[in-house]
Amino acid sequence: MVQPLIDVINDPKTIYALEPFDCSAHLETLIYHLINGNFEVQAQAYQLIESIKGEISDEVLLNCIIEVKEELNDKERQMEILSDTIETLCTFKKK
Repeated sequence: MVQPLIDVINDPKTIYALEPFDCSAHLETLIYHLINGNFEVQAQAYQLIESIKGEISDEVLLNCIIEVKEELNDKERQMEILSDTIETLCTFKKK
């Protein structure tokens, strides 16, 4: 019953339509949108992940955890280089 909605989920305007359903079988899709979606899609994906009540296989759960951790590591590297860039830019400021 959820599959037709999952097929349409790539449109950011439709992710909210999944709210009434148990999306536990589609955790990997929600993680994808949590990582790749715009702010609205990310917020909705997070809400749907929080509301999951069904069983998640160990394999799917581990894959999702790894994917989120990899994204977090990428963001941390980006923050470091951006922080370093700000420090460098500030040294260009005339005294």
